[in-house]
Amino acid sequence: MTQYIFNSGIDSLKQALDHLNQYEMTNDHKHLRFALIHLDGSIELLLLKSLIDKGINVMDKFGKTKGILNCLDEFKKGIIEDQAEEEAVKELKQFIYFNEIVLLHRYRNEAQHIGSITKEDQLIEIINKVLESLMAYLDVIFNRSIVELDSYIRKLGRVMYPLELYFEEANKLMRENRIKEGILKKFNVIDNLITNIYENLIMEIKNPSYSREDIIEYFDEIIKNEELIKRYSKEELDKISNEFHSIVYDVFFIMNSNDDPYIEINLTEINISLNSVIDILLNVYRSLKMKEEMSDNSIT
Repeated sequence: MTQYIFNSGIDSLKQALDHLNQYEMTNDHKHLRFALIHLDGSIELLLLKSLIDKGINVMDKFGKTKGILNCLDEFKKGIIEDQAEEEAVKELKQFIYFNEIVLLHRYRNEAQHIGSITKEDQLIEIINKVLESLMAYLDVIFNRSIVELDSYIRKLGRVMYPLELYFEEANKLMRENRIKEGILKKFNVIDNLITNIYENLIMEIKNPSYSREDIIEYFDEIIKNEELIKRYSKEELDKISNEFHSIVYDVFFIMNSNDDPYIEINLTEINISLNSVIDILLNVYRSLKMKEEMSDNSIT
């Protein structure tokens, strides 16, 4: 029974991470809401599992399972305080953000019952701290690590290269609902990534003031480089290339147009395609940057 609770908690965690990744790519607020609900449910289940394993009562006076806040209190009393001298618990205390878990639950209630989320940037910060807590909790209490969680946390803690930071600025504009500005900034990120990568691979841009056709040509040359483009199938690359050909013209049209209802309808679709292109180009960009750093280190 307790193994089922644990497995369900991990499944909910993975679903939360999947929705967080979808939210980053699409800025679709429903994914943030679902991530919040799944993450809150995951914490409750994993707390229940640890309490049951320690023989701590998880039922209230009405014979129902205690909710997440009561489970959190029981965890603090029954494990964090009662086993305070254990080295593993001492380590865990440094990484558990109890206040953030409580705040997350309040956000979850708001999202569940009201249907909307306020102060999204603050919520993202809370979610990131809660995920760090969960990683430490799983390691210390269950001696387990979850690949998807480790990958997400590494992404949070990694020092970003300049164009990655520029991409984050574009995502911030999207979260602020400045959709058109965000899309134009993302296209600017793509433009800079293509220039940077192409100059690394081909040594120089043929035409410094290049056109839409040049951008398409340079992109297609980059994604044909099998040494750098490894994780994508030919079918995926062909699909993304075709999408990119289309959105280049869409973006140039947006740049030169006033607000138009037709454009607004298509912005979400364009944003998804831009994210797919940026994902590929950023992977190549990071790879080249790391090679450059390794080369510099070997010289020094």
